Amino acid sequence: MIIKDDGRAIAPVHIQDPSVEPVFDDTGFSELIDEETHWRLKHDLVEHLGRLDLPHIEVNSDDE
Repeated sequence: MIIKDDGRAIAPVHIQDPSVEPVFDDTGFSELIDEETHWRLKHDLVEHLGRLDLPHIEVNSDDE
């Protein structure tokens, strides 16, 4: 939302995004539903997040 000041009042201006046709490309779909790929990606994401300095995430030593 954009706030517009026209000199008399401040009013919200709503700009609508143009509609986009959904695209389904089935070339990678089998990889997305593959259970082994799912667990590998999940593991990689957890490892990546573990390397980041995120002070709001508390590490529970019982889980390690």
